[in-house]
Amino acid sequence: MASRVFLFLITALVAVALVEAGGIILAPDAAMAAPSDPCKGKKADRPPECDGGGGGGGGGAVQTCEEVFGATSGPIGLCTCSFDVQTKNTTTSTPPSFAYTLQGDCETDTMLVVPVFGSLLGTGFTLTAVDGAAGFSGSAVLTNEGYRAVIQNLTVNIDTVAASACAGSLQAGILYSITNGTPPIDPLHPAVRLEVRNNVIKSEAGSGAVCRGIEATRTADPAAFVDRFIRVNGNEIWPDSYAETGILVRGFGPSDATGSEITASSNTVLQGTGGSATAMQIGPATANTVVMQKNLLAAAPGGAGLAVFGEASAPDLEISVVRNSVTGGMFGIVVDGNVAASDITGNSLTGDPANMGDIAICDDSLAPLDRRNKSTGYDIALGALDCSLAAVPAS
Repeated sequence: MASRVFLFLITALVAVALVEAGGIILAPDAAMAAPSDPCKGKKADRPPECDGGGGGGGGGAVQTCEEVFGATSGPIGLCTCSFDVQTKNTTTSTPPSFAYTLQGDCETDTMLVVPVFGSLLGTGFTLTAVDGAAGFSGSAVLTNEGYRAVIQNLTVNIDTVAASACAGSLQAGILYSITNGTPPIDPLHPAVRLEVRNNVIKSEAGSGAVCRGIEATRTADPAAFVDRFIRVNGNEIWPDSYAETGILVRGFGPSDATGSEITASSNTVLQGTGGSATAMQIGPATANTVVMQKNLLAAAPGGAGLAVFGEASAPDLEISVVRNSVTGGMFGIVVDGNVAASDITGNSLTGDPANMGDIAICDDSLAPLDRRNKSTGYDIALGALDCSLAAVPAS
């Protein structure tokens, strides 16, 4: 007993001495525990600073709009933006990739073209499209020069008369396009890569509803492309900010491309201004796989919440539509065209009982699998008609 008391006194004296000397005593578990790294884990869950953003600066050179986009965008009128520019790689076999981190809220009256292999990191700031002396110049607020681009964590605010529904010159908030004018492809890295994630499209002044909030489209497909990965995830399209389609992805084939995939997940698209506006549309699609999951969508009375259209040139298209929430629309979910197989599972669909003839799911794929979906307010839970009548693919 005496030995235990002696050991306790010795331990207490040592602890007091360490505290007086400014030392810190840690429990064994606390001493061994390493601080968690927020940049580890899934890329979609990482904070912006892990990808070169964070707080509006990444330690690179700060450049103006003209310096960053002058060579790709042409003459720029008004642009009050500045960007922290960092070079990501300088290998001899690949063009250098750059991260352009927006430094604060700003305005532009000219479409900004992100250079090939470029990443535009908004870090939560707002880029507002406004009218200059000659109005707004360009068909989108942001677009791409090449076949690889990343646009993330940016708020695009439409405040220009050029975006008068689908008749104006400004057609989209963010536009990713592959055309015959796409720069030459690096033969060692021929894969198409587009990531548009965690962005917001809105019209704060209520005066500028673009035709489409976010659009990714292919009008040319050089044979040198090996595969194509289009990822549109975690974006928000605010109400009344678009007239025709909240998110539109079309093309990106042909079907013999290895790993040709379109993913649109965890997006929120609220109702647009057009009476037949569709919240999200994939297609006409020439990909191998389309995955649409965990989206929150609100459709106009005459539109569709979620629509997928296949093409004759892509006979192997398979789609997965899982755990989406759709409100309103003449059609909740539409699958039409040359679709080899569909898996429509676990979706929640809420229609408007006042609208007559509405259909929750219209699926005419060759191998439909429609299961565990919940629908209320639609006249027909599962339609067996020609779904081409459901919506007209965007031109």
